[in-house]
Amino acid sequence: MIELPRLPRATRLSRVGIVIAGLVAAAPSAARADADAGAAADADADADADADADAGSYAAADDAGGTGAVLDLDATTSVAAAAAADVSRVVAGLGGFDSAVDVDLYTAVDGRAGDRDGVAVGSAGVTATVDAGWGAAPRATGTLDVAVAGGGGSPLVTARGEGDVDLTVCVDDRECGALWPYALHGEVEVGVLPALAARPGLGALPYTRVRDWFEVGIRYGDGRRRFDLLPIRIGSGATWQDGRYLREDLAEAAIVRTCRRRGGDAPERCLDVVAFDMTGVAGDHDLAVGTFWPVRVRGVAVGDGAYLDVAAGVGGTGTMTTSVDGEVVSVIDTDGVPDVAAGLYDVALAHRGGGVDVDVQARRSLVVWLDGDLSVDDRLSAELRWARGASAWTARGFVARTLTFTERDAPGVGTRSGGGELSLSRPLRGYDLGVSVAVARSYYARVGDSGRAVGLGGQGSLTLRRRVASRHRGARAQ
Repeated sequence: MIELPRLPRATRLSRVGIVIAGLVAAAPSAARADADAGAAADADADADADADADAGSYAAADDAGGTGAVLDLDATTSVAAAAAADVSRVVAGLGGFDSAVDVDLYTAVDGRAGDRDGVAVGSAGVTATVDAGWGAAPRATGTLDVAVAGGGGSPLVTARGEGDVDLTVCVDDRECGALWPYALHGEVEVGVLPALAARPGLGALPYTRVRDWFEVGIRYGDGRRRFDLLPIRIGSGATWQDGRYLREDLAEAAIVRTCRRRGGDAPERCLDVVAFDMTGVAGDHDLAVGTFWPVRVRGVAVGDGAYLDVAAGVGGTGTMTTSVDGEVVSVIDTDGVPDVAAGLYDVALAHRGGGVDVDVQARRSLVVWLDGDLSVDDRLSAELRWARGASAWTARGFVARTLTFTERDAPGVGTRSGGGELSLSRPLRGYDLGVSVAVARSYYARVGDSGRAVGLGGQGSLTLRRRVASRHRGARAQ
């Protein structure tokens, strides 16, 4: 059962001046400080003098038609000064605003062939990228790609978009904090055909998906360390494909998350204690899936430029109940598939340096299909990136075994998939040229097939991209 917390209107973080906290919470804090100082002074003052002053003040207020409230100009001035000092400290700590806006135009030809037929699609589109904020945070980033495509029965317009807002505020190198919520995220895909290497869950047809989530909790830290108490991520999503519809409720939480930042491009070292997540879907039939991770560790240095992520846990089907302030607003119970429980693992190794960047991941995950069926997916994937002169190369590969449960009393059906992709990017007469070729035994080899047959397919793409606008200001302009 998931109990969503009652979100306060404002939360004051100890010793952290935040723009909103400075405006909303600084005044009450200063007022309390003045009240304490006044109380101490009153204790030392003569009681009769205090009584006379109070009587006179209340009489004046009554004469003015008031309710007996006393307006203390000195206290009001003190409150305003304290609030102004907090805001000034925040502004000084934030530093200057910086932003970057880039716009690219591109044209592309994509082809895909399976063991039955093939399809070719031509497209032309625009990609816009925005990155704006004050230093590391608060910050907003986003990317939107919109294209007009034709051929192969593709939708007329395809789109991909993703955006993040980080509301954390670092006042100086020693203090960082955030109000609830401190992170927002949204993503959208319209008319997108699944890639050959994509995880199962859809048919080999264009789909549309919308997801969003927000993260709440209490964040505090300094320039190098970050501490999150009860970080909770709550979201929802919806997917449409070939007349079918899937609604998702998403929740993820941990008791404590602590991270240590490293310099340069090195990843953070993070520890999640007692983490869990749940996904509830409503499709052809309902399904609730939950996972539990006692400990998750990310970014552990295991060598020169090598970093390891490790997590082990359990997961399975059940019931997802969502309530707000004690009132149940949604109940999703598993039906149509058997009760499933499985041990889970997620191990990733990243290496940077030596001219080649390497990422390897072995993971078992629970995958929810569009119609509400469930799969246990074991997957090993790898990616290598290197440069030769002006050319940037990327090689990717994966192998997977997927066990799918489709009926209440039926055993799972196992399938195997795998493949690889090689891509090249290089400048060409003012353009960026991109070429990629992929071959895989995949759920998405047979374009137009809404079923779950695995087949052998190939995919190739040729893209020409040119930047037409770039406006940077502040630190981004340097």
